[in-house]
Amino acid sequence: MSSLAKLNDRNFNGHRVRPIPHPLDDVLSAAIAEYRRGDPRQRQAIRDDLSRMAIRALYQCPERLAAVAVRTRSTEPLRQALIALGIVAARLDEPYDHLYPLAAINDSDVRLGTSLDILIGEVADEVPPDAITLFHEFARRTDRDKSLEAFNRHIRGENESFQYC
Repeated sequence: MSSLAKLNDRNFNGHRVRPIPHPLDDVLSAAIAEYRRGDPRQRQAIRDDLSRMAIRALYQCPERLAAVAVRTRSTEPLRQALIALGIVAARLDEPYDHLYPLAAINDSDVRLGTSLDILIGEVADEVPPDAITLFHEFARRTDRDKSLEAFNRHIRGENESFQYC
């Protein structure tokens, strides 16, 4: 079974707020890696074939990866988060659902001393152009309008227990 097919597991319900790490995080990371290995045609096919359950699973992933980035002081989880969000951005239920995970990604990149624009540039070849446009629109917001508080999100814990809620 492919890594992407494993995203159709009901166990992903509520995964966004589970403690980190969790065994399902490995399934999500493997699915993102599988997508990244594909050529543009294969990536489009993957995006087109995602079930609603797989979309929801990938949607829960960016905030968790943003927390992992802070914990590990690495920007690679932020790139993975943007790719996961880019995979599903066009298929989210509401046109503004992408803003919540972007607030966490933005908070993490500030904590790590990088910028959302740099990260977006680093994944631009792996994410659909429409998602890149959404990401850039978010990056142009004022700091206040892209803060966690603007999206009713907050952090819990520190160091190895750091998590976005």
